[in-house]
Amino acid sequence: GVAVGEADPDRPRFGVQYAANQSTQQSVNLGDKRLIYRWDGTRELYDLSEDPDERTDIFGADPDGERMWQLLEPRVEALDTQGIAVIP
Repeated sequence: GVAVGEADPDRPRFGVQYAANQSTQQSVNLGDKRLIYRWDGTRELYDLSEDPDERTDIFGADPDGERMWQLLEPRVEALDTQGIAVIP
């Protein structure tokens, strides 16, 4: 199907990838940044405008990381119905 309409381009966009070997990860994109949360507890932040290949994690160095985690954490908790995710 095709969605027709106008969405705020600055809205958070969420994603999830689930694998049987529990390498599940969830993400949120906000503007040019992507926060990835891996269910082993790892959080990684990338500035896609400067690092489109996601090679340099800036989570600890960028204040947007914690703000984006506040957006993503409730979705991690909601998806984790079996207590598998390690939530920092």
